[in-house]
Amino acid sequence: MKKTVFYLLICLFTTNTFAQTEKPIKFMGTFEYRGSAGGFTNLKGKDFKSYDWVVSVGYNFNKYLSARIPMGIEVALLEKDDVRDHAVNSTLGLCVGFNAINTSEDLVEINVSSGNTVGGKYDWKYMYHDFGVNWASGKTKIRWNIGLGLRYYNAHRDMENRMILYGTLGFRMN
Repeated sequence: MKKTVFYLLICLFTTNTFAQTEKPIKFMGTFEYRGSAGGFTNLKGKDFKSYDWVVSVGYNFNKYLSARIPMGIEVALLEKDDVRDHAVNSTLGLCVGFNAINTSEDLVEINVSSGNTVGGKYDWKYMYHDFGVNWASGKTKIRWNIGLGLRYYNAHRDMENRMILYGTLGFRMN
């Protein structure tokens, strides 16, 4: 019994010691442009296009895990019954990222995020859910960033729900 308690205390002590040697929480931020070619709701993909400008701030908890708050402006181009319209919305969300590859020069992040519209002049309000993969490259603290992702729009009113494939281009600071 005494040996079991002794080994348990040794394991807890070494776990605590190694946990304290990791890098401290670091500030990080991104600026991205996201563009979509069309939605999956229409096979032609011409009924919906989305263009976003997203700024996010957050923390790198360790080498692999980060969390950030994306704030964005989205311009959506809509077409229904041969009538074209547009929507301008502000979005706010929460993003969690896992760095699958993290070297001194390259970073590949798999991220999931969710958020909601917080304003806009148009009647289209929604909650969004994203899954994306981003690649950041460079040796400096500011790296360029490209990626691909899927976004699901869960509309709050009479608009239909949509899923889109989007590409990102931007910068990452950490």
